[in-house]
Amino acid sequence: MRLPGNWYRTSVGRNKDYADGYLGLADTLAATGQNEEAVVQLEAAVAAIPTDTTLQLALGQALLRAGRYGEARSRLEDVVRKDPAGALGRQAAEQLKSVPK
Repeated sequence: MRLPGNWYRTSVGRNKDYADGYLGLADTLAATGQNEEAVVQLEAAVAAIPTDTTLQLALGQALLRAGRYGEARSRLEDVVRKDPAGALGRQAAEQLKSVPK
């Protein structure tokens, strides 16, 4: 039996700079209720590719799903600062509205 996300784990293992691999793995983990593991994978992604704003937004969203609201707020605010007029910044700003204080 193949576990969900094996393809993504293999992809990320072979190429640490493959952002889509991290995103797919995190989505798969979140879909199976493994929110904390999704956060771990996205933290590794941001460490490997720190300039990728999409990964930073995904990490903020994963932190939000995991109930880590303070960290989620910080990550989402970083995305807004890095892309204030862009689609990712607008998406992060919208999500910030739903983060408990």
